[in-house]
Amino acid sequence: MGWWPLGHSIRGPAGPAGPPGAQGPAGPEAAWGAIDGDLADQVDLQQALTLKLDASRLTVGPTPPVSPIPGDLWIDTN
Repeated sequence: MGWWPLGHSIRGPAGPAGPPGAQGPAGPEAAWGAIDGDLADQVDLQQALTLKLDASRLTVGPTPPVSPIPGDLWIDTN
């Protein structure tokens, strides 16, 4: 690899893209569980969402709150 006096690389054009890589491992499970079970109707779904979204603190970022308490909501930006 070298450089022209003007600073341009003398590297040739890029080749074709390679095949996609293997699927990475699954991430960690949610710290506070998930909505699960059979949601028979809209009322069940609304009750489950209300429990999940009754947050006393909202954290948005790549790491969870340091001392999570019931009712916290963490939006993982990873």
